[in-house]
Amino acid sequence: MTIELHIAITAREGMQERIEPWFDEVFAPALRRQAGFQSAALMAAYSDAVQEAIGASPAETPTLVVIRFDTEQQRAAWVESDDHTHAWGAVEEIAHHRAHYGWTVLSASESASD
Repeated sequence: MTIELHIAITAREGMQERIEPWFDEVFAPALRRQAGFQSAALMAAYSDAVQEAIGASPAETPTLVVIRFDTEQQRAAWVESDDHTHAWGAVEEIAHHRAHYGWTVLSASESASD
C-alpha cells in the first residue's frame, strides 16, 4: 500500500530562493536512488489573497514537500540512509522543518492517458 509523507518547511530569512534548487539538485536525486520510491513534489502555497478568494484557510507554511513510497518500511530505510543524511542536512541550512505528517493512500485517481 502506498504511503505519503508531507513535510512542511519554512525558509530561513533570505533563503527562500534556495529551496527549489535544493529540491531539484539534492533531495529529488537522492530520493530516486531509494528502493520503493514513487514520486516527490515541492509545492508552494497560494498567496493569502488567493486562499481567501477560493474560500480556503491560509496555509500554515509556505512550502510543502510530498514524497511517496511503496511502504513505510522503505521510507524509514531512506531516513536511515547516507543519502537522507546528506539531503536533509542540506535543507536544514536553508529552512526550518515545521512538521511532517504520514499518510496511507487509501484510494487514488489519475487522469486517463491519451
